[in-house]
Amino acid sequence: MHNYHVIDDFKAYQKHQQNLAEILRGAAEVTCSLNMSKEKELSELSTKVQNDTFKVMVTGTFKNGKSTFINALLGEEILPAYALPCTAVINEVKYGTEKRAVLHFRNPLPDPLPERLADKAVQHMNKHKGSPIPPFEIPYDEIEDYVVIPVGADEKQIKLQSPYEKVELFFPLELLKNGVEIIDSPGLNEDETRTRVTMDYLPKVDAVLYVLNANAICAGDEMKFVQNDLRGNSIDSVFFIVNRFDQIRSREQPQIRQYAELKLKEFYPKPELFCISALHALDGRLDHNEALVEQSGMIPLERRLTEFLTKEKGRAKLASPAKQVRQILSRETLEVVIPRERKLLESSLDDVKQRYESIKPRLKAATAKKEQQQAEMATKIERSCRKFERLAKRSMADIINSVPVWIEEFTPATSLGAIPSKAKTEQVIKDLSEYLKDKLSETQADWQKNVLLPEIEEEANAIFSGAEKDLSKIFKEIDDINVELTGEHYSANRFLYGSV
Repeated sequence: MHNYHVIDDFKAYQKHQQNLAEILRGAAEVTCSLNMSKEKELSELSTKVQNDTFKVMVTGTFKNGKSTFINALLGEEILPAYALPCTAVINEVKYGTEKRAVLHFRNPLPDPLPERLADKAVQHMNKHKGSPIPPFEIPYDEIEDYVVIPVGADEKQIKLQSPYEKVELFFPLELLKNGVEIIDSPGLNEDETRTRVTMDYLPKVDAVLYVLNANAICAGDEMKFVQNDLRGNSIDSVFFIVNRFDQIRSREQPQIRQYAELKLKEFYPKPELFCISALHALDGRLDHNEALVEQSGMIPLERRLTEFLTKEKGRAKLASPAKQVRQILSRETLEVVIPRERKLLESSLDDVKQRYESIKPRLKAATAKKEQQQAEMATKIERSCRKFERLAKRSMADIINSVPVWIEEFTPATSLGAIPSKAKTEQVIKDLSEYLKDKLSETQADWQKNVLLPEIEEEANAIFSGAEKDLSKIFKEIDDINVELTGEHYSANRFLYGSV
């Protein structure tokens, strides 16, 4: 993504981003000088805008060429092309002035821990036992010692949750410097625990690049992920990458592309589909062979992804804080702060002091009511959490009771015969495992839709609708106090809730 004006587009977006951050900083200074309540909010918003990046997640099943694809995007062999499945660890590739890797740990650590962990990591965890484990810098060429499952690891050990949350990989590349982070996720077909790590990270990203294999296009597991996890969670910013397209015979390539489009249109009416050779793109960039890069099919993908990020996503990223600062400065400043300051300036200092002393007890009472309201809301939220926990436990008990019924209903596609062979037995076990996994996914999805979400909505309405009425009363009291102090009437409830 470092050719064809791609970097220039990201630089242009960054200029708008920095301009908005400057406006927000200036707005924070204005609100401070006018004793408004939004200085901290605007200052934090300025920092967020300035540091915001485009997070692009690359995901897909193991051995579909994710690492090669990421290296091709970056034009450097940054990620090792893992020959073995990885643990449930996210790799965040971001800008740094020098090449380095930082390992982050979960808080709290899972219990039990896997047995086969890198010695240096174990020593670091033992050193900080009993407290959150701080990040730990690791040699770049030893990354595989931490994120790859050891050969011969026990099946139960493989399924244990990793103590590592993520690895940050810093690299001095122009694309990364201009506000793009590449997120490398665990392979989706490796294990349910590792798939969950990818799913938990998805809400944080701006775009998902889903790598498919042209030699086994739109396999069953891949389409289940598209249906249940991408489309099912309303993830719309998805780019589908058909990798190793060069390995398909030329005369068969149109049919393969058409088949992929038809399958994906079942879930996305207009799928963003690109057929590429990540290996050709990487080799072309490493050897400065522009013809090979052009032939790889990467350039149209990079152009479209850049357009999507800098224009469609970028517009949304900047519009929200820009709208917020306009509301604060135009409405609160013009309608509240300036009239209030003018009224106070027209009064003598002794008169203002006298009025303030007279309203102080009521102001104190309003503050106490606000704090009480906050405490009551916190108690209600905690009570709701316990309710959801009980619902989850009942659901798990129901699933446990359902497993024997599901097994009884299962009809194997492979007949064992009078004397079952080892191969047939293993195949039946595999089919049963897939059947149970599908039943579990369907049951959980149905429970979330028909039980959990309605309960969450009902609890939220009960908590916040009541709180809104109580807060309105508090704001009415503040409004009355303001009238007494300044002689200027305004409705505190018209603006974003600030501190009393």
